[in-house]
Amino acid sequence: MRDLTALYPEANSVLGLPLALGKDASAALKFFAPATGLFTEEAIGEAVVFGDMAGQALRLTLRVIAANLLAQDLKAAMELRTPIDLACGMIMEQSHCTQEEAFNFLTTASQHRNQKVHDVADGIIKARTGSSGHITAHFQDRSCLAQRTHAAWAMRSSGPPTPKRRRCCRTGTARRRR
Repeated sequence: MRDLTALYPEANSVLGLPLALGKDASAALKFFAPATGLFTEEAIGEAVVFGDMAGQALRLTLRVIAANLLAQDLKAAMELRTPIDLACGMIMEQSHCTQEEAFNFLTTASQHRNQKVHDVADGIIKARTGSSGHITAHFQDRSCLAQRTHAAWAMRSSGPPTPKRRRCCRTGTARRRR
């Protein structure tokens, strides 16, 4: 623990409160006072209430960060999985085998070549299709989709189409149903 007198030389009294964050994280909230005896029962009670609110906010922040990291990890895994699945399909079509057998073929080739499975899959796709680009999954962020949908409806003065009217998919103009 650091020497707090060097950081806060004017502090003569310190109140420390642990924040309940769960089993995987810990934190403490420290209050400093210039004189002793300023942390009365009432001040300590207010500090505890403030600490509870701060703990709730910090727990929520940690949950949001964990969810974002998980989403990024899943997206990265799915992006790597796309060429593997495509290569498995190509192997299945060519060798008339099951998906499990095709994947076993990829993993065996990966081990023999000392390459990652998705790199072997990329090589198979490039050899079969002649494309030199990396194959990726196409994801659309839901918040981005919602913003674009909202913006598209806001641009239309007549509002959403009614059952009697349809909109042309290219121009957005209204037309009557036949």
